[in-house]
Amino acid sequence: MNVLEAINEQGHGLRLTFSWTGDRYAQQVDYCGPLGTTPLLTSLEGNDQAVWPASPPLQQLTFEERPRGPIALLIGMAGSSHWSVSVETDTARAEIVFDVACRMSQQPLFLGSTYFTTHAVAGPQQQFVRLASGAILESLPVCEAKPNAIGAIEIADSDIKISAVSPESGGTPRWKYRLALELPS
Repeated sequence: MNVLEAINEQGHGLRLTFSWTGDRYAQQVDYCGPLGTTPLLTSLEGNDQAVWPASPPLQQLTFEERPRGPIALLIGMAGSSHWSVSVETDTARAEIVFDVACRMSQQPLFLGSTYFTTHAVAGPQQQFVRLASGAILESLPVCEAKPNAIGAIEIADSDIKISAVSPESGGTPRWKYRLALELPS
């Protein structure tokens, strides 16, 4: 099984599971605690006919070890567009950070990541969402030099969409977000 975990010393954290579905990896994020697990997010995937799927179509997955925790590197394509994703964990902070980019040759209908959830409450300015079990989904700036370049988070019924940030001219759209637990200080 392809799994990343960011679980702290107190036994609280997040588990990200990559499962092969059709022609791509789907994602499932669970809260893990001493009393068991709670599903938080499940990626909504397209099929091999979708040129602009709801989430990046990721067909290759590799793992690397880093000092703060393991990292997953993924790539994939649909139509004439290519996606790349890095997923970093920080075990001490019980967080997972996603950094996504898409090289495209035509204008998309939607470009971002879409997840199904059973519980979500929007925060101010569409930059974060509160999930079950004290988890937060937060949109992050795509680079430190542009702190306002943040993709919006939208909630529609049981779906959460994190939108790409369009580059100023040409370039590759990116979006970056993190899942973390609200840990007591």
